[in-house]
Amino acid sequence: MARKSLSIIENAKNNGLEWVMVRKNDTKTLNKLRADFSFHDLDLDDVAPPIQSVKLVIRSEYLFLILQYPLLDTQTGVVKSAEIDFFIEPNRIVTIDTNSLPQVQEIFESFKSTKNGIDGSEMMVETLPRLLHMIIDNLLMSIYPMMRQATQDIENIESMLFEEFDQKIIREILRIKMNIVNTRKAIQAQEEILKKFISALEFRFKYPKRMNAYFQQLVDDTKDIWNLTELQKDTINALHETNSSLADFRINDIMKTLTIFSVIVFPLTLLAAIFGMNAVNMPFVNHPFGFWMILGIMLLGSFGMLIFFKKKRWI
Repeated sequence: MARKSLSIIENAKNNGLEWVMVRKNDTKTLNKLRADFSFHDLDLDDVAPPIQSVKLVIRSEYLFLILQYPLLDTQTGVVKSAEIDFFIEPNRIVTIDTNSLPQVQEIFESFKSTKNGIDGSEMMVETLPRLLHMIIDNLLMSIYPMMRQATQDIENIESMLFEEFDQKIIREILRIKMNIVNTRKAIQAQEEILKKFISALEFRFKYPKRMNAYFQQLVDDTKDIWNLTELQKDTINALHETNSSLADFRINDIMKTLTIFSVIVFPLTLLAAIFGMNAVNMPFVNHPFGFWMILGIMLLGSFGMLIFFKKKRWI
């Protein structure tokens, strides 16, 4: 039981700072957080499922921050939203990371294993704001590879679009569109929340002025990601419309071919039915070359219709 508890809630201390990593948000875990810390019940309710929208709550004892980031399922190629929650006290940070995001877990392992700061840097864990910057920066940086992959997928769609028709294209287009929508949904309110969070952090912790440039870069990165997804959204929508137009054109072309074929075959079927009747004095029936004469009439009629369609530029 003790080993299981350590895997769910893990504590690390470094350079006067404490980081509590929580990897579940079930009722049992939340009750333990409620017993061990003085977090407000409303904030703990927000930690519980389902995924909550990004938000910032300023309490007298701590800051409570909810952020969302897109997470790519490498097996299905589908992007979903992953939530990470922060309880930020003067010398302690509690993170609830139920998805065990690699970008967060790597920093936590470095924080736990080093003595004088992450990667040996004097400033890395000198202050809590610097640690928070590292976590959020790593999360934002993890989005760019997904954006590059989405751009590559869009370019592949462009090259496939005017080749031989493939039903897989529409499924691929819809997958890319869903991924872009899920990415935008995860970060749509993040720019404003980060601005408010930075202001609250500066007021609460009085970090060095040189940190302003670092935090401003977070806001700029969020804006850049949003603008990139906006461009990708417009591009994939245009490709979707183009593919729909090409599909409609192919369907119309097939329908035209079938209609022409039906128009040509119908008179032949009619002539065959007429001459198949056992009526008295049927022309050509008793003639020695009657079969070939009837067949010739049918062929002449077919060629005549083909010439007519060609003249009208219907084929």
